[in-house]
Amino acid sequence: MASKVSLSIPEKISLAALKLANQKPWSEVSLQDLADTAQMPLTELYDYVQDKTDILVILGRYTDRKTLAALSKPEMADSPKDRLFEVFMERFDILNNDRPAWISILNSLKTDPKAALLSLPHLKHSMVWMMEAAGVSSNGLRGAGQILTLSVLYAEVTWQWLKDESEDMSKTMAALDKALTRYEKICRTF
Repeated sequence: MASKVSLSIPEKISLAALKLANQKPWSEVSLQDLADTAQMPLTELYDYVQDKTDILVILGRYTDRKTLAALSKPEMADSPKDRLFEVFMERFDILNNDRPAWISILNSLKTDPKAALLSLPHLKHSMVWMMEAAGVSSNGLRGAGQILTLSVLYAEVTWQWLKDESEDMSKTMAALDKALTRYEKICRTF
């Protein structure tokens, strides 16, 4: 008899959020919907989140973790730009697995500036982990500048990804390559 894999609470919340965002606009998803879909009492969900912005943070960490796990292979490109390209394309591949849900979630940020603004600090944390995965230092003043630059560029490329309906994500790859070229130029000034 096969053993049942036990999911952590953040994984349950993430999977429930993605399922719901795939079914209806994220703006219409309630915390009760999330609790019901995650098969937990609302009081247990309360222990993990204060509002839907916290769900976005949990989803971001879920995506970070999946990206880091996918990158556990030892071979990576030589240049920092190429390593970052590999890391971010892996991240977009993971987002692509739940594309309709992510489109629903990200499009909701256009009409919810509070959620978008409150999510920004957590984007920075994701960028630190993506830099670590690529072997790029995030330490010191230079690192802080790189984190800020990557956060802005990643957000910009993500909006391109939203519009990219190609099978091979060619438009996303082109936008990412262009953004990382800008990143390299900006980093030379730090």
